[in-house]
Amino acid sequence: MGLKVDGIVGNVTINKINSYNGKELFIKLWHLRENFIKTRAQYPIYGKGWLRRLNGIQYGKLVNVK
Repeated sequence: MGLKVDGIVGNVTINKINSYNGKELFIKLWHLRENFIKTRAQYPIYGKGWLRRLNGIQYGKLVNVK
């Protein structure tokens, strides 16, 4: 998101978050999560399930993935 990681959620962080529209922010975070999942050592074993759960998270609604 273009912020320095300092462990503090302060005014700069809040202003940056508020600069995105909700859907744009959701999509950006969703793709960051997808990329994170794909870099995990256990991805070959558990990746299909992790991605199935991630795909159940959609903007504007949540889907219960079983």
